[in-house]
Amino acid sequence: MKKVAVIGGGFSGLTTAYYLQKKGYHVTIFEKDLRIGGQCFTIHKGRQMCELGCVFGASHQLLNLLKELGVKNEYRYFYRSFLTMIGKKMPQIENSKIARFQEQYKRLPTVLKQYESILKVPGFTNIPTELTVSFEEWCKENDLDELSAIYAPHFAAFGYGNLKDTSAIYVLKHLDLETLSWLVEGRSLIYFPKGVSEITQKLASLIEDIRYGAEVLQVMGGERVSIRTNIGTYYYDQVIITTPMDQEGIKQKDFARLMGVYQQKYYNVLAYCIEGTYRTTTYFKENFLEEGRLLLLHGYNSESDNKLITTYCYGDINIEQLKSNIDSDLIKAGVEVRNLFAYKRWKTFPHVKQVDLASGFYDKLARIQGRDGIYFAGGLTCFPNMGKLCEFAKFFVDEYFDVL
Repeated sequence: MKKVAVIGGGFSGLTTAYYLQKKGYHVTIFEKDLRIGGQCFTIHKGRQMCELGCVFGASHQLLNLLKELGVKNEYRYFYRSFLTMIGKKMPQIENSKIARFQEQYKRLPTVLKQYESILKVPGFTNIPTELTVSFEEWCKENDLDELSAIYAPHFAAFGYGNLKDTSAIYVLKHLDLETLSWLVEGRSLIYFPKGVSEITQKLASLIEDIRYGAEVLQVMGGERVSIRTNIGTYYYDQVIITTPMDQEGIKQKDFARLMGVYQQKYYNVLAYCIEGTYRTTTYFKENFLEEGRLLLLHGYNSESDNKLITTYCYGDINIEQLKSNIDSDLIKAGVEVRNLFAYKRWKTFPHVKQVDLASGFYDKLARIQGRDGIYFAGGLTCFPNMGKLCEFAKFFVDEYFDVL
């Protein structure tokens, strides 16, 4: 039986391992933390729960996986609002621009049809030069500038970046036409009654070999791939890297060079107990360009007395200063908090600069996949929401690994 190592026990590593096992491979996951799931991170307080991590997203492959695992999901309508920083409601789209927005939204499918084959294939390959520019620039070039009002809240607020700095391919891969129509027309999004961690826990229960607290320090490819960790050195037929790691630890120059190109974002989630009930998902557009300021506030429906909210912001900022900023923003927005009960900072969204995209970064990676037994997968090769990661994991395993 062929032995494959997967570095990273987040959602992408777990799904990749799951599909490999179904094909007959012996899979070992190396996870440096003592918990599985990565950014799929549900925490509980009394009878309530909140999510401290991932952006859900949906895809047909994810829905198939949930059915296989026996994980229940629902589609729930969510209340969405936009507030100024003094708690005053503001429109997502100004009245004077609604007609122009409607015309552009109606025309968008026609504009995207020329990229249909590229956008539908999981992952990032064959990216045309015009999609490597910033999303704002791409919108201007295609007379779609008013669409930013719809894209920005669901991109910037989850820490992926500002549309003026983020390449169009990333935005269009994340918010495809189907997802965008849910947001614009239906507002009915996927929801997991027992929390997203139920998915990763069920996946973990099916994986034969998971090594917890095993930080991978070095990968050396060859006829047999050696993996040196803080607890020992192990040998495999192939290794799949699903998370960014120190490029100095990869002893194959081509892969190390590509690993060194990746950029990441810092993203913060702060969960509070509040007085009363907050049942709305609220965006603070005025802060979209501000590090360490409140971007998104999400309320949870609950029968418990201890009401919960989660708040989101980006930036590598000291937690003491960060909490002071968010506390101040919540007061201005009219939310009375009891206490902060959970905080998590993530390094997320592995991506590359526009110049590297334009030079064919992902095509270079595709050409060397499997060389010396090494592969990149997960968020290194597709957009990091759950729907896209699940879709890509199945595609990746089918592309590179035969049934044994």
